[in-house]
Amino acid sequence: MNYSRVTKYIAIRPRSTIAALVVLALISALIPTIASAHSGSTVRPLWQARFESTDCLPFGTPALDNARVFVVCGGIRAFAQDTGKALWHSELGQYSPRRVIAARGRVLVVEATVYAIDEKTGKKEWEFHPDANASLGRAAVQGNCLYFGTSSHRLYAVRVSDGKQLWQTDLGLEWQYPAVVRGVAPDGKVLYATLEQWRTANGTKASGWLIALDAKTGKTLWRFSSGSDDQRRGFSSSPIVVSGLVLAADYLSNAIEAVDRKTGREVWRFEGERGFVGFPEAPVVVGAKVYAGSGDTYVYSLDLLTGRQIWRRKEPASVEGYALCGRDLLVSYHGLVALDLRTGNVGQTLLEGRSEFVTSDFASFKNHSFVAGPSGMYAFVCP
Repeated sequence: MNYSRVTKYIAIRPRSTIAALVVLALISALIPTIASAHSGSTVRPLWQARFESTDCLPFGTPALDNARVFVVCGGIRAFAQDTGKALWHSELGQYSPRRVIAARGRVLVVEATVYAIDEKTGKKEWEFHPDANASLGRAAVQGNCLYFGTSSHRLYAVRVSDGKQLWQTDLGLEWQYPAVVRGVAPDGKVLYATLEQWRTANGTKASGWLIALDAKTGKTLWRFSSGSDDQRRGFSSSPIVVSGLVLAADYLSNAIEAVDRKTGREVWRFEGERGFVGFPEAPVVVGAKVYAGSGDTYVYSLDLLTGRQIWRRKEPASVEGYALCGRDLLVSYHGLVALDLRTGNVGQTLLEGRSEFVTSDFASFKNHSFVAGPSGMYAFVCP
């Protein structure tokens, strides 16, 4: 059975979580308990912070500053990084954002309205109104600039300090059907954006786009497209820029695409098991290896330069998140395990996925990782 999240064009509304919690509880009951295994993993729990309300479904990627962790769960919630103490709670607007960002003393929330709140108090400082919903993509910050895209295939650059628009550009002027900017990745003077473009009214045919732009002006440098004719493809998360390549995850066709960062030409394409949705988040790159988990229930290790599979590890259900933590790869499928990077073997089972399970993505910094589920926020240390 495939328990993947559905992430097409649906934004989870912050007050519509009770039914979702019931469904998740039923799913978690179907996932078998995994006996803890130990093969040298040193991941250890740091703290767990319980949510005051049960009407809260953690969603998207949390954010970190030097002292706090911020998570989307019935609003934006702030916790102390070292102890898990609840600090403040700020209400959301219309939608739940795929990613919140902490930068320059502010927490940046990108949804139907884009706004900044003070990271110490949760009080709103400024807001910006894009032309369409921006909650379906993953925003990014470089310097004093916030980059994000909308469901109308527009890309914006807004100043972090005061919310002033620096530029905007339409990445699909000639497109007839919907297209969503799924993620952005600034890398110095160049900004890379991923999109999912429908080529039919109901999305049965779709393409993924990876576009390089001048980060200062929004001028297009090159465009790469994956998917034509009857194919259904679509890049689903932020791109990763590393070693002359840009990597993009294709959720619709269960693939990872590697493109030359200078020319925009395909270098390799890796496909997981057919008939499954694929990689929900951007791959993790460590040295010359790529790690990612898929809706086909496998975690994969690939060679960065060639896309050749090194190993794969089957999990009890569709993989929903993954992050590097020290020498381990944390993987969630409602349950949570730490895998050995060299072999893919389970080093530890951290959550068995029954009474305790996770629904958010990971936020990681150095040797700390944070993730959340309906029961609360979890912090781990990975020496």
